[in-house]
Amino acid sequence: MKNFKLKSLLGIEANFWDTRTWAPSYSWDTDISPNAYLAEGSNKSLTLLWDNTLTYNKEFNE
Repeated sequence: MKNFKLKSLLGIEANFWDTRTWAPSYSWDTDISPNAYLAEGSNKSLTLLWDNTLTYNKEFNE
């Protein structure tokens, strides 16, 4: 197609992360936490990125 230009870009955005939280049991003065706490988690994310751009270029002479 004359005067048209198509640009197509394809990509992937990848995210991976892990978390770990630990709190020990303790008894200090009036602040008491009798139970220890452990939590672990992980997340994974994949996102498809696809951009399309169509450009039209035409010169008009007088």
